Amino acid sequence: MVLKEATAEQLHTAIQRGLQGHGYEYKPPDHADFMVAYYVGLKEGYDVRVMDYGYPGFWGRGRFGWRWGWPNNFDVWKIPYTDSTLIIDLIDGQTNQLVWRGFNTDTINLKKPEHDFKDAVNDVLSKFFKEAKEQRT
Repeated sequence: MVLKEATAEQLHTAIQRGLQGHGYEYKPPDHADFMVAYYVGLKEGYDVRVMDYGYPGFWGRGRFGWRWGWPNNFDVWKIPYTDSTLIIDLIDGQTNQLVWRGFNTDTINLKKPEHDFKDAVNDVLSKFFKEAKEQRT
């Protein structure tokens, strides 16, 4: 599954705003202390649920006498969902070495991805800010 360009831009903006909200400022790559790379993996799946209305087997009188069988009252529901993994890398601007990597795995709603991706970005960046604060003390 491919991320739409508009969604990728929203994700980029969410990361930039998250960093700027904690005092980091954007600089061109040749003057940056660190660079940010992000990756998104999406996988569609289905949650299959069976709703039965009683005991799954019964003894009943059939066409040829008493027998074991299945009740007629059950439903099978197939609910689509999308698993996602968001990875954010912080790369040293001078050495091009990976400094920090954070990730978030959640189920997202592709009809409203801006909300779910914003939450995922905030989750990943909050881990970074927490670790950065612990290293300073």
